[in-house]
Amino acid sequence: MNVELEIRWRMGQDAPREVDPLLFRLLHAIEQGASLRSAAIAVGASYRHAWGLLQVWEQSLGTPLVNLERGRGASLSALGRSVLWAERRAHSRLAPSLDSISAEVEHELASLVATALPLRLVASHDLALGVLKERMNALGKPRLNIQYRGSLECIRQLVAGQCEIAGFHLPDGALGAEIESTYRRLLHPDRYAMLHFVSREQGLMLPPGNPRGIADITDLAGADIQFVNRQPDSGTRMLFDTLLHDAGVRPSDIPGYENEEFTHLAVAAMVASGAADAGFGVEAAAARFGLDFVPLAKERYLLAVERTSPEPSWLGTLVEVLQGKEFRAGMRGIPGYGLASSGRFVDLAGSTRQEPTET
Repeated sequence: MNVELEIRWRMGQDAPREVDPLLFRLLHAIEQGASLRSAAIAVGASYRHAWGLLQVWEQSLGTPLVNLERGRGASLSALGRSVLWAERRAHSRLAPSLDSISAEVEHELASLVATALPLRLVASHDLALGVLKERMNALGKPRLNIQYRGSLECIRQLVAGQCEIAGFHLPDGALGAEIESTYRRLLHPDRYAMLHFVSREQGLMLPPGNPRGIADITDLAGADIQFVNRQPDSGTRMLFDTLLHDAGVRPSDIPGYENEEFTHLAVAAMVASGAADAGFGVEAAAARFGLDFVPLAKERYLLAVERTSPEPSWLGTLVEVLQGKEFRAGMRGIPGYGLASSGRFVDLAGSTRQEPTET
């Protein structure tokens, strides 16, 4: 059983019509500096088809999406840039929610037909999770499904028996001590084991060139700077609040502290579009949108599982994937991650544990 949900666009001045996703890919290629002909080749379309697609939508919207100048190639118009950024913001906000809903529906349907139930991972949003899902599902049953929640909610769902794996992150060193105590009350070591997934860095995401000269978290306070935050109960929000406390900065001192997005990519998209001057999140999201990044905290991203006897077969597969070459190859193009300890059993403090293996 495989359920997929997708985002579809309808636009138009009078009677909105469905947008061919090729239009967004074409605009993206032109934004990257390609001529219309080169952009068409890049997205797998003929020049004639690409030209016709632009003409249809420019007539429908009443304004050019692309500026075409003889000898100077193609560039996005103001409307073209806005349409492309609208698509990016919508995708960064909605795609994780659609993934979560499809995972829930897939599990419900699978329970009613003669098929194996998917493996449920409820996890704090992270770009590396997509690589993990791809590698696990390439090996066959059970399928791995991912639902996105805040770190604390992920752990609560594991404790309540609503998933098999909970993904959450924890800052290194003294910075994570307060957050660790919250998790430790729920994850008793006699009942739950922890796998190290990845190491990563979180910090400030800023427009290219850092025009406001933001160098530290204190630069966000009392300034004419619009900030975009993560939602309460997310591990990233907990980390940011801890950093504020340690720096002696009150949330009320930061304009936009109450502005919330659900994922790292959504925060990065807001900064990249100019809707915010700064955000807080992982380096990989900043790199995805070409943003500057000021690292402030190193983290361990952990996967918690319940200890059972006998050990489930999927757990050995999970360890194998995390330690395998294919997973590392898939992570190679995503900046800001460390994989040295991936697939090792650890405790919340970060010490390696020797876990018994069923034979």
